[in-house]
Amino acid sequence: MSKHLTGPIGDYDASFFEAVYRKTYRSTLTYALRRTKDEADAYDVVAETYTVAWRRIRELRNVELPQAWIYGIAHKVLSNHRRSRARREALSGRVRHAMLSEAHEDPERSVEKRLELAEVCAALAQLPQRDQEALRLAAFEGLDAREIAVVLSVPAPLVRSILYRARRRLNAALLSRARQDGGAGHGHDDGEQENASRRRYHSG
Repeated sequence: MSKHLTGPIGDYDASFFEAVYRKTYRSTLTYALRRTKDEADAYDVVAETYTVAWRRIRELRNVELPQAWIYGIAHKVLSNHRRSRARREALSGRVRHAMLSEAHEDPERSVEKRLELAEVCAALAQLPQRDQEALRLAAFEGLDAREIAVVLSVPAPLVRSILYRARRRLNAALLSRARQDGGAGHGHDDGEQENASRRRYHSG
């Protein structure tokens, strides 16, 4: 990697950048794959992300949370790509595949999980973009509030409020979809449907 890095910054910074790159690349690629429609787009996003990071190498040297900082760049790169290509959906089929590819899983349970995940993904797509991103960062990337704050460029105390409201909106969307699918016709009351919706979200 470092042999491709040229410019006035110097060999020491190139070595530092390579170390960060090796440590964060796999997670950053996974992050991009989960938010793009195909693999080629994901690799483009990652390449642009690290190009920006290289240009900001001096800033990177003082970053406390490098992976979250890299996610923050990737988040902005993805936003630019969505605007330029008029994309509104950020969910990827690769997410579903990755989350349903556990080895030795019971086939019937696998089908059930696939259907539940499809419902969650469809409900998630109805939420505002920031809510989607906050929930995915917490659920898929496993980031805490401080790290999510870095990615979204918001104060850390605000993240908890964002997540709380986003989860309520997601549960409401799941409940609405359950009603539309005729769930009320199976003898379940609203409370039972809401509990089922919540179980689907938390199992995802």
